[in-house]
Amino acid sequence: MAQSTIERPGSGRQLPGQFPPESPGITELADLLRAARRLGGLLPAVTLWHLQRAIDQEHAAHQQQ
Repeated sequence: MAQSTIERPGSGRQLPGQFPPESPGITELADLLRAARRLGGLLPAVTLWHLQRAIDQEHAAHQQQ
């Protein structure tokens, strides 16, 4: 069974048998960056979809006049 370690403040050393403090900021940042990368890949497709809908609505509005 592996032991976890924790860093002693100011010493730069780790104590065996203790868990490191949670750092949700880093984990959340990594999750947000991955999500942004996925969404960034979809941005051109979503932009084109909205543009096509606007063109279709404009065309339909002119047809009704």
